[in-house]
Amino acid sequence: MERVKRRRLTSAAKFWLFVSPWIIGFLCFTAVPMGVSIVLSFTTARVSTLMRVPLKFRDFLNYKELFTVDDSFVRSILNTFLYSFAKVFLSIFLGLLAALLLNQKYKGRNLFRTLIYTPCIIPAVASGLIMQLLFFQDRSVLVTVLEMMGFGRITFGSRYVALPTIIISGAVLGIGGNMVMILAGLQSVPSDIVEAADLDGATPFKKFIYITIPMISPTLFFMMVTGFIGGLQAYAEIELVTGRSEYTKTMTIYVMDNAFGGIGMGYACAAAWVIFVIILAFTLLFYKVT
Repeated sequence: MERVKRRRLTSAAKFWLFVSPWIIGFLCFTAVPMGVSIVLSFTTARVSTLMRVPLKFRDFLNYKELFTVDDSFVRSILNTFLYSFAKVFLSIFLGLLAALLLNQKYKGRNLFRTLIYTPCIIPAVASGLIMQLLFFQDRSVLVTVLEMMGFGRITFGSRYVALPTIIISGAVLGIGGNMVMILAGLQSVPSDIVEAADLDGATPFKKFIYITIPMISPTLFFMMVTGFIGGLQAYAEIELVTGRSEYTKTMTIYVMDNAFGGIGMGYACAAAWVIFVIILAFTLLFYKVT
């Protein structure tokens, strides 16, 4: 009995020893900061005076002002949702087309797969600077080329062009990752089902609608949820390209602006918790609908 107890204690000690780095990291970098941010969201805290001036609580005024006084926050929510939905569905659609084409057997298929996936390994900072060089500088590459072709000078940072440009460029950069996941889903479709559909005289379109799409729907759903959550948290790829432009300001950019130079850290924490609730609600809605 004593040996059994010692083995159990040893196994338990090993378990907590291996898990402890994650627990410490979670407490230090997630749980404690979240608890502090909840407290700060009810105060007038600012970064410059956070450790020198006592906190002044103002109840729920920060949350109230987000939706009643500050039009910029509501605009950032609309920009974020438009960016997220459009980018996710466009990148999934383009990734599906690429996967269908690259799932066929022909020479050079692996080369094309590599070329399409290559943009996914480019860091967000590097891809943002490339997009800025192509679209959003005073004499950017694409503006100069279009002007030489006779299309006139197009300002990609203008009100009606900036956000669509960010959406399209982000969707194109995300094709490779979506293609790989969809390609894995396509290759897992049972061949006997496809052969039975061929014997029944099903057209390629009907096989795609009634066999392929249902079989890869879990993959598509996973990509929609993760892509949408990532889109709601978009920051670097927009901040580096258009800066603090009101036309492309998202919720996370709004939080950063207020935390380090705007109304204050307390106000930014309130906005961050609103974003958290929105992301949680839409994630649960996705799971409920599907």
